[in-house]
Amino acid sequence: MATTVTNTAADRRAYTLGWQDLMMTIWQERLRLHDVGVTGALESSFQSPVIAWDGDMPRAIEHSFLLYGLYVEAGVGNGYRHGNRGDLGFTPNRVPAPWFRAKYRYSVDRFSKAMTGFYGRDFLAMIIQLAKQPLNITV
Repeated sequence: MATTVTNTAADRRAYTLGWQDLMMTIWQERLRLHDVGVTGALESSFQSPVIAWDGDMPRAIEHSFLLYGLYVEAGVGNGYRHGNRGDLGFTPNRVPAPWFRAKYRYSVDRFSKAMTGFYGRDFLAMIIQLAKQPLNITV
């Protein structure tokens, strides 16, 4: 059974919005996987309020969460300095909880390739249309 691939502005918009929501879901799942978040504040802070559109093309996609999420990723935080291994005497040693960067880089790459495919097909269709037009040369 052949699958028909469509390439409309609505398809691109739906793909972009779906990707944006999926990223937040993946990050929340990874926080749970690494058992991060005693209070749940980091997980509930995820927002994806802004997509700047240029016609049907996404120009900017914004995700936001509490800044300390990056410290959790690195296994550092308030009161920790390089070399003390995170031992303040009253908390367990902190260890990195890689919930964000690796998955984000991979997903951005996949998103970029999908958008390249969408717009590459548009460009190819435009070239084919131009090639079908008669060539008028005046000497």
